[in-house]
Amino acid sequence: MGDKDSHPSAEDINREITNLILESRPRPFSVESVRVSGQVHTKPWVFSSAFGPFYSSKTLGGVLSASQTVHDRLARLGIFSEVDIGLDASPTGGDAVDVVLRVKERPRLFIKTGTEIGTSDGSLTTSVNVRNVFGGAETIHGSAVYGMETDAALSSATSARDASFASSASTAFTLVAAKPLWANPDHVVEVGVGKSDKSQLRYSSFVETETGLTANYKTLFPLGTAEVGYSSQWRHVHNLSSNASMSIRSSAGHTLKSALHATLSHDVRDDPVLPTSGHAARVTAEVAHPSLGGDVVGAKVDGELSLGRKLGHGFSVQAGLRAGLLVPLAGYTTRVNDRWFLGGPTTVRGFRHHGIGPKDGEDALGGDAFWAAGVSLFTPVPWLGEGPIKGHLFANVGGLGILKDGPTAPALLDLVSNPSASAGAGIAVRFSIARLELNYCLPLAMRRGDDARVGWQLGLGVQFL
Repeated sequence: MGDKDSHPSAEDINREITNLILESRPRPFSVESVRVSGQVHTKPWVFSSAFGPFYSSKTLGGVLSASQTVHDRLARLGIFSEVDIGLDASPTGGDAVDVVLRVKERPRLFIKTGTEIGTSDGSLTTSVNVRNVFGGAETIHGSAVYGMETDAALSSATSARDASFASSASTAFTLVAAKPLWANPDHVVEVGVGKSDKSQLRYSSFVETETGLTANYKTLFPLGTAEVGYSSQWRHVHNLSSNASMSIRSSAGHTLKSALHATLSHDVRDDPVLPTSGHAARVTAEVAHPSLGGDVVGAKVDGELSLGRKLGHGFSVQAGLRAGLLVPLAGYTTRVNDRWFLGGPTTVRGFRHHGIGPKDGEDALGGDAFWAAGVSLFTPVPWLGEGPIKGHLFANVGGLGILKDGPTAPALLDLVSNPSASAGAGIAVRFSIARLELNYCLPLAMRRGDDARVGWQLGLGVQFL
């Protein structure tokens, strides 16, 4: 008994070390030098640009805080698999220390093939990433995507159109180069080029080919991240089906859209796939004008808000709101490929994909204004405990419309006061990269032209209302 009591436990030793560090934090300290090892391709200035906090530190606490700051900055560059920082006594003695930084670089070339899930489609993707291209943490990312977009309702085809277009194939190719300014991951410049062919044959009787370039600057602001940029897209609406409506035919042909855009986002959710607490918000604004190049003229703003809260005993509630408004300028008439679409298992459940809003015949025309809101209750499933499978109860509402006379108060009021709505129940399953929902849906309110679906609906995606 006496021998056991005379030897401190590991917990006691850790507590003593912690107390010693806390008591010594105000002690005067300075950094004499910083030594780096392990770098192969990375230029020395990448490290020296991050070392400012070391040389401005005057106490032990300051040096320890600077070590964490430098570690985080280098790790977020994405070019190192390991970043270790240690302190050594300086040969000059006194209160000076030497900082020893050891890094291990990630492989420069990374090739990935696999399946990715978006908000309304599944895709096969091949991507190539080249890291640290010139030694300054630059990256080049290229990808090729072949996607199949489907209406995920588990019901049989109800028209010749459904039978003919059981799925819509799309392809996309992109090449993006990114560079953190001053080797700082909080300030990144990106330029990219790309081409895509997206089929809307099933919903709107056309295929859109888009070729263009983008340039973006991304940074942090006190509440989250900010992005500003320029894009120029040559758009071609073509390959119309034989029964395409006149509204779709009037949008066919070539347009050149050049725009400035800005996005602010904030996300403190505990899980982006199936959150149980926290909140997220995003707002995006865009202005297109011929002075930027092109023939599309208009202003566009949209945003979304998500709130989650744990209720205890495995229950949680999530609420979401999305809205957007497109204002054409200088007499410009919006085209189908300018607008938003609404409806489907990841937006307003209980409706076909693109099933809410105005139509010409069987063609969904999209809308200049939309809004959608939803609330979901997630419950534990008996005998499964805290696993990835949850019970799900939901209610959704939303509206989408074309504002022929502009965003007038009566038109917007009608859009809000006469929504499409649905409710239902099912299960939600969290996977590593996506969420699957299987719900029995009951449409409660519909506007003229809406395509509702009573019964089971399957949704697979990342962002759900």
